[in-house]
Amino acid sequence: MFDRILSDNLELCNNQGRHMTDQMDIEFRISKTGHLVPIVNQVFMHSIYDPIKEAEVFVDSNINEIENNPCQLILGLGFGYHAFKTLEKLKSLHGNKAKVIVIDANQKLVEKFITYANDKNITVEFNIYTCDVEKIYASDTVLNFLLKRPQVLVHRASFQKDKEYYQQFLQYNALQSIKSYWTLLRPGLKEYLADFADCDKSIEQLASLGSEKNTYQSQDYFMQFIQAIKNTKAEKIVL
Repeated sequence: MFDRILSDNLELCNNQGRHMTDQMDIEFRISKTGHLVPIVNQVFMHSIYDPIKEAEVFVDSNINEIENNPCQLILGLGFGYHAFKTLEKLKSLHGNKAKVIVIDANQKLVEKFITYANDKNITVEFNIYTCDVEKIYASDTVLNFLLKRPQVLVHRASFQKDKEYYQQFLQYNALQSIKSYWTLLRPGLKEYLADFADCDKSIEQLASLGSEKNTYQSQDYFMQFIQAIKNTKAEKIVL
């Protein structure tokens, strides 16, 4: 876990022993407790004094949400301290139901975090997604997670630095066509709707087409199905 002081943090620092600049927009400094703190475009992602204490405060400030929901969607990775602490608390409260997904705008920082965790044999039990919002929403893992109605927690430093990205994620309008969520349908439903696997129309559009008919023919089972679920939430027909 990151809550231990890693004595070899200095491997990532330059000859001055206080910070390292690997790329133009990312550098690392060592907190007074000996933990790495990324600085992105001159914004400190964590406390330069004690990132672990700060992560504990993050958990305490969101304790109601954490107690009431085993699934947490965190906007902003930083260097993961708050994500580790959140998952730790979730596990203590909810056991195996605990689940954390982290969304981050900065792919380079995510890559550095993953590389560092791998080098230090640190187990990362939460999923991290970055880059294009549309691609994130195309992930079956993310969609299934969102269907569980996770609580959204905000890592303030990350959010303030890339507010536009996170707002885009929160306000994203998913594609409505049947084929856009085909992978989420139950196998039996896929078989039933096989002829519509590549359909670009939404359920709403298909329902409207069906309702234009005064009466259904006996073979119009699909239109009857669509009309029946027109006003039904999508999660009721998936998984």
